[in-house]
Amino acid sequence: MIDWHFERTALAEHFLNAFDTGITGSLTLFAPRRMGKSEFLLHDLAPLAYGRKYQICYCSFWQLKDNPAKALRHALEECVENHDWKSRLSAYISHSGTVELKSDLPPLASLTLKSNPEKPTENDLLSIIDLIKRLARRKAPTLLLLDEVQHLSTRPEFESLVALLRTEFETHRKKIYVVFTGSSREGLMRMFRDRKAPMFHASQQIDLPDLGSEFVAYMLDCYAQASSVKLSLVKAIKVFNALQNGLHCSTYS
Repeated sequence: MIDWHFERTALAEHFLNAFDTGITGSLTLFAPRRMGKSEFLLHDLAPLAYGRKYQICYCSFWQLKDNPAKALRHALEECVENHDWKSRLSAYISHSGTVELKSDLPPLASLTLKSNPEKPTENDLLSIIDLIKRLARRKAPTLLLLDEVQHLSTRPEFESLVALLRTEFETHRKKIYVVFTGSSREGLMRMFRDRKAPMFHASQQIDLPDLGSEFVAYMLDCYAQASSVKLSLVKAIKVFNALQNGLHCSTYS
């Protein structure tokens, strides 16, 4: 089977080395949408961390936009109940490449989501506290991969969840390591400027490096394996660069 994933091992090692050496307990990865943040987390960082005996928990706050606390609760439950990251990976990645929420809820396609943001329930908040404590009590450290974290700054209803995370991450900073990702620089800066959210102040922000000619060459090789057709690397790089420039212009305009 052809592996279409272009590995970013060096970047993943940079993240984990920062945690292993105690330089920091959290990192924030920024990149516009559709630039491969989630793929990097799930296919590069998580497997490497799993190999270093980390417990892995992934949650996208866009999974249940109106109720991110419930999304986090179910992600933590999945981590607590199933230690084997490899067996959980297929559950996070759908055939379309989007991330799915594994829980006892019915499939997301059949859910009727409310149009208004919901304030986290006391039950969900208490469950999150308990689940984080249970992970922190284990011998192995935990790596929390929290995707699109800037979403928590968009509504006042989510402030209680932010406050809870701030407290729990500070309390368990020697056992719980966190990677935040964001696709909105403005949203991330809004969180960084919030004096009530020091966990974001202490998180070093890293821009996801742009993919380059090595990525193009790798994709062309995969395409050649799949189709037996060889395409010009020089022409492909020109097209790729033009596409990248267009994406950056539309993102930052």
